[in-house]
Amino acid sequence: MELSRKMKRMNKILALPLLLAMAGPAQTREDDPYVRERLELAQAGVAVSDEAALIRTLRHEKPWLAAYASHFLGKLPKIDPAIRELNAATLSNHEFLARHAMESLMGWGDKQWVSAARSRLPDFKDKGVRLTVAGLLARAGVFDGWNIVESTIMHDAQYRGIALLQVDDFRDMKNLSGQPFDLVNRLDTMRSNSPSKAVRDRLLNKIIVLTRQPVPRPPRE
Repeated sequence: MELSRKMKRMNKILALPLLLAMAGPAQTREDDPYVRERLELAQAGVAVSDEAALIRTLRHEKPWLAAYASHFLGKLPKIDPAIRELNAATLSNHEFLARHAMESLMGWGDKQWVSAARSRLPDFKDKGVRLTVAGLLARAGVFDGWNIVESTIMHDAQYRGIALLQVDDFRDMKNLSGQPFDLVNRLDTMRSNSPSKAVRDRLLNKIIVLTRQPVPRPPRE
């Protein structure tokens, strides 16, 4: 029994270099926030540089593994099979898989997912996913998610940080009435209306960043 345990430990030690090689160059969580996901894919035998393996993993029985695959697939050059599988994944009931698939497609400039995402936006149960999809839709030129972002900033301390991350995507947009949306003016109005010092401070910081150093944005497609 003792020999068997030692052999198992030895096998794990011997397997580690192979897993690290499949995961890519050694990195810390600070260098790459997805280092753990890389390792989990490697443990499943999937290299993050292998398009075919990542595409197959999108249909994996473990949806978390499929979500990781959808993220890394978006880092590779786009190919038609990947676009088809990722668009199918955007309809998944697993919200994190759907969100990562949308993000990868948006990175490639593919917008086939937008119509379905607009319909699903109010129904996402995970608030973080809902906010991220609101931001992705804004990047695609769709204003629908602003009310979700604004309400979260004003009233939800737990998800306020995620909501603020989406704000920049609403620059240079038109609102639901088709009028130009003055993002900085709206943030200033929110700041004036909030009774919370924490909210006012966060909004002021965001306004300073937006007005001090405008971020060059590619033209909307």
